[in-house]
Amino acid sequence: MSPIPRPAREAVVEEPHEAVEARNSFVSLFARGIERMAEVQKRTLDLAVQQNAEMVEMYKKLGQKMPGGPRLPLLDLTTTMFERYADTQKNAIDLGVEQSRAWTEAVKERASLADKATETAVNLTHQAVERTVAAQKKVLETTAAQTKATLEATRQQMGFTGAPADAAVNSFHRGVDTLVEAQKEMLDLVAR
Repeated sequence: MSPIPRPAREAVVEEPHEAVEARNSFVSLFARGIERMAEVQKRTLDLAVQQNAEMVEMYKKLGQKMPGGPRLPLLDLTTTMFERYADTQKNAIDLGVEQSRAWTEAVKERASLADKATETAVNLTHQAVERTVAAQKKVLETTAAQTKATLEATRQQMGFTGAPADAAVNSFHRGVDTLVEAQKEMLDLVAR
């Protein structure tokens, strides 16, 4: 007579210490990379705000020498709008960093379920990054459109016509477009 077979128990497979350590090192490196990228983006925004303020000051000086100079509050409005946009972008960047921190903590806590958890987390992170990038691109596009509309309104209300004024307004608009495109390219790099 053969012995009664025992019910099979699920084997709990623990990962070797080296694998857990390697995973945690990778996750920490990933988190530091996200934080560094966020700092670069925030510095870029600070530089753009500074550049915008300098351009507005130049336009104010130029406007004082041209007819319609007293109607310069629109330039201050443009500055305020650009600063608010930069603050909004910084908040979105901070949100992305917080999301990545939460993700890294979740991955570290669940190291024993690494394969499934990592795959799920990577997919969720990828989706979150894609959504964040799409939202930031939309904000960039909206800001570019608002800036263009503000510039056009300023040009018409102040009677800016002629080569110097048109060149200055067009230069500012190209600068904003360049900044927007640079930010979009940086977002595309982050999304990869």
